[in-house]
Amino acid sequence: MLMRSPTRIEFRVEDAQDYIRGKERQKQRGQTCTLPPVPGASPVNAISEDPPDLSESREEQEAEDTERFQSGVQQLAQLGIDEQDARRALRATGGDVEAAADRLLL
Repeated sequence: MLMRSPTRIEFRVEDAQDYIRGKERQKQRGQTCTLPPVPGASPVNAISEDPPDLSESREEQEAEDTERFQSGVQQLAQLGIDEQDARRALRATGGDVEAAADRLLL
């Protein structure tokens, strides 16, 4: 089983204040989305009247994911995980193999 060692996070008060100021600026500009960006996706304003471009088919997305996550899929397959499940977990974790393994095995 893959286990990550604890991560120590250190920050200064000034860093937190800069972060808060940045969030306030985003709110003032109307950028209220607080989710982390998805790799390869363009930012979409939640209030926009234009829907995002959904022309890319599922098959095209899966083909891109196959290339992008091939190394991670192989590593997870060595742990006995189905390739399709591995691809889904890697997509959900942004390509983080350890997080995908945790998601599938725990």
